[in-house]
Amino acid sequence: MLVCCAFLPMQLRKLVVDMVLSTDMDVHFALLEKFGNMLKKESDVRVWSSLEQRSLLFQMLVHLADLANPSRPWMLALTWAERVVTEFMQQVGPGATIECAGRICVGILLRRLS
Repeated sequence: MLVCCAFLPMQLRKLVVDMVLSTDMDVHFALLEKFGNMLKKESDVRVWSSLEQRSLLFQMLVHLADLANPSRPWMLALTWAERVVTEFMQQVGPGATIECAGRICVGILLRRLS
């Protein structure tokens, strides 16, 4: 059985959103601390069964995968870094101004240079 199948649709949505947000370096140290505390309670992640535990594990896995790109061979890391920048630029578009939606702000560094 797939792990995701054990979640209800709204739980799965929250799980995915939390995993994406875990790639933000602003939460790096808080995520590490939370993960470390959870490991102290139960060191075998294979038995983590609650939604909170699984969510934290998945967040950490995605966060680590996100951080791992610079450790790849240079051309592979560069290719993926360029893809990420291209995606950012496509989302912002030319002539964009600084906009905030909730907690997420698009700043001048993400604007396409023309």
